[in-house]
Amino acid sequence: TVVVGIGSCVSCLDVAPTILRTIAASGHVPGAESLGLHLLSGRHSEPQRATAFTLLLAVPFAWLGGLEMVALIAAMLFLQMYLTMDVCCCLLASLRAPGWRPRFPNPKAFPLAPAAGAGAALCVVTFYMLSFKLAPLMLMAVVLLGFVISTASGDDEL
Repeated sequence: TVVVGIGSCVSCLDVAPTILRTIAASGHVPGAESLGLHLLSGRHSEPQRATAFTLLLAVPFAWLGGLEMVALIAAMLFLQMYLTMDVCCCLLASLRAPGWRPRFPNPKAFPLAPAAGAGAALCVVTFYMLSFKLAPLMLMAVVLLGFVISTASGDDEL
C-alpha cells in the first residue's frame, strides 16, 4: 500500500500543476495570471511556477501529523465537489435554463432535479457524519471562495 500511496502522490504532483496552469490561463481566477501560473518554462516547457505553487499548497497538509486528518480533508474536498455539482444540476434542471443540455428520452422516469437535490442532501449529511466540527467550515469556505472569485472577476452572478 505504501508503493500505491507514493505513486498516487507523484501522479497528483504531475497532474495538479497542469490543471492549475489551465485554470490560470483561462483567467477565471483573478490573480493567478499575475503570479505567472499560466506560463510554461524550462527545457521541456513545463508549468514550473504552477508546480511550485502546488507544493506550497500541499506541503502544509503533509505536516498535519497524521493520515487521518489528511484523509478527512481529502474526503471533504471530494464531497464538496459533488455537492457543488449536485446543487448546480438541481438548480439548472429546476429553472430549465436554456444552456442546460442533459435530456433523457423519458424525463418522467428519471426526474433530474429531485435526484440532484437528493444527492446534494446526502453530501451534506455525509459531511456532518465525517466531522461535525469541520463540516460548517468547509461549507462556509466554498461559499466564501465562490463569492471572492465572482466579485474579483467582475461577474454579476455568484
